[in-house]
Amino acid sequence: MKSSLGSLKASTTSELSENEAVRLAQEGDSEGFEHLYQLHSRRVYGLCLRMVKNPIEAEDLTQDAFLQTFRKIQTFRGDSLFSTWLYRLTVNIVLMGFRKRKHSEISVDETLKPNDDSQALCGNQWV
Repeated sequence: MKSSLGSLKASTTSELSENEAVRLAQEGDSEGFEHLYQLHSRRVYGLCLRMVKNPIEAEDLTQDAFLQTFRKIQTFRGDSLFSTWLYRLTVNIVLMGFRKRKHSEISVDETLKPNDDSQALCGNQWV
């Protein structure tokens, strides 16, 4: 009997409305979350790709966006469309990626160069 319920539930997953899928995902139902992923993953990937212009990085960011969605779905209140909330979450993830990358691209040589206005110590003498 349990297997027939599972197959019934699986067949109705594709028939879920977005609102019902959100509610199920907020209750911890993996099929609700899977339905949301199927509905929105291509658009999220497209957004990431437009922003970073790198397919591999866009795939990573898409994964990050859905991981964050999974963690934060309880904070979705329904004041806007789910797709709007997901779009904003995705943009924030990409922007955070840009900030992290900006900080990691500073070379060690640049951080060790003395400023033009500062004095440099050469040996034991100030130059």
